[in-house]
Parts: sequence; C-alpha cells; structure tokens
Amino acid sequence: MPAKAALVTMVAVALLTLTVPNSYTSQARILPAESKVAGGGLGALAAAVNAAGFSVPGEGSDANFVEILQSRTLLQQLLETRFNFHEARFMFQTAGPKEMTLQEYLGEKNLDRALKRVRKTLAADRDLKSKILVITVETHSPDLSQAVAARSLEILGRFVLEKNQTRGGLKAAYLAGRLVDAEKETNAAQTAMEQFLSTNRNWSSSPDPYVRLHGAKLEGELKFRQQMLYSLAMNREQALLEEKNDLPIVNVMDKPNLPVLKSGPARSLFTLAAGILVFLSMWGWRSRSELIAFLKSNKNLI
Repeated sequence: MPAKAALVTMVAVALLTLTVPNSYTSQARILPAESKVAGGGLGALAAAVNAAGFSVPGEGSDANFVEILQSRTLLQQLLETRFNFHEARFMFQTAGPKEMTLQEYLGEKNLDRALKRVRKTLAADRDLKSKILVITVETHSPDLSQAVAARSLEILGRFVLEKNQTRGGLKAAYLAGRLVDAEKETNAAQTAMEQFLSTNRNWSSSPDPYVRLHGAKLEGELKFRQQMLYSLAMNREQALLEEKNDLPIVNVMDKPNLPVLKSGPARSLFTLAAGILVFLSMWGWRSRSELIAFLKSNKNLI
C-alpha cells in the first residue's frame, strides 16, 4: 500500500506540475568602473583590500548601480515599456505572439503592487570581490526575459548620463556662465581702448600726464580682461575633461542572453519528493505499533 500510494501521488504531482508554466532566466553582467583612488600607495592598498573581499568606501563610482536598478524611478519606466514576445502559459500550449507592457503582463493594476512584483522578477547583485554586477530576469517567456534585461541596461545607462551630476560637471557649468560674462567685459575694455586710441594714438609720449595715466589704465584693464578670459577658457576645458573622467559608465561585459533551457519548475524533484514523503508517511502509519513496541523496549535510546 505505501508503494502504491506513493506511485499514485507521483503521477498526480507530475500531471499537476505540467500545468505550471516554465520559467526562463536571462542574465547580463556589468564590469566595474575604474578605481578613482588617487595615489599609487592608496591604489595598491585598495586593490589588496578588494582582493580580500572587502570594499573601500567611495572607491567605485558604480557602487550604487544596484540601488538604481531597484529604484522606483527605473522600475516604473520598466513597467511602462511595451514588449513583443512569445509565451505559452501551459506545458502543451503553443507559444503565441503578444504585445503588452510589463505591468499588464504582471497583471497588477495597482502601481505599488506591480513594483513589488517586478522587484522579484528583476534581481541585481554585485559581487564584493570581483565588483561585477549581475542582472537576472526571470519570466515565463525566454524573449521577454531577454528584452526586460536589455531594457534595464538601457534605462540604467540613460539614468547615469542624465541624472549623475559630477563635480566636474558643476564646475564646467559655472565656468561656462562666467566665460560669457568675461567675453562681454573683454569686449567692453577693448571698445574703450579703441575709442581712446582714435584721439590719442601716441598717448604714451603725450606731454599731458592725465592722458598717459588714462591710457595706461585702459591698457592694463584690457590685458587683465584678456588674461582672465584665457584662464577661464582653459579651466572650462579642464573641467569638461574631469566630468568625462568622473562620470560612471555602464560597461556591459555580457549582454542579456536568450535562454534556451528552463530554470523552473523542478518537476522531477517535486514528483520524487512527494512520492518519498507519501511512502514514508504511509509506511510509518502502518508500522506504528511495531515502532511503538520497539521504542518501549529500548527506552535507553530515547
């Protein structure tokens, strides 16, 4: 009887699991950004600490990528994206083409509930030792899993470019505005000097001390404004270079793959576990009197 009950249970569980749709997982990997730690000694120390499995605070500009991927802003954009994919909800169903948003696919009209669901669908994990970020997406459609992972990389890259305000960027924006004012001041000083020279060409050798003083003042003002304009232009170019160096880059190592093999459910494991559990339960119930007698006769074992 235990063997028959286990066999019947295994057949029932096997048939039941056939109604559960397959799950497919797509993964993408992002390489870590270059270290920003200054100095050879500090850089070597940071490398040694990272090799031991620890992270240096502020060492990686991509350290917040996991939080960005799980943020409401990014996930909401992901939920609003329309995808074209194929999916078969049941084992023997033919996969048909579909087009819908991810929120419609999850079947949640409430945005907060949809965000909770998509956080289970999209997982991001950053290895402390290698610093490689792994994005994992699991759905019931192979091409949908790949498309969601690819869209996540796209939104992450755009977010980094648009929202990340670096120190170099803020400095360059300030210098750009100051450069406009400096150009106006230089043009004004040059115009004043030209007007003065139109009536005082040889002002430096003029017998009038006021003319010589005024000419020297205008010439000094013009040289100062020209030097200031040149200095601001150079500093602005340097700030733009710093902005490029400081900006985190989404450096994709592995693009999202199209899964061929399912990641779940483990039908064989469920079926075998159910059969073993029923067999042991039935055998224990049928042999309960023998087990009780054995335990009573061997009290020292309890």
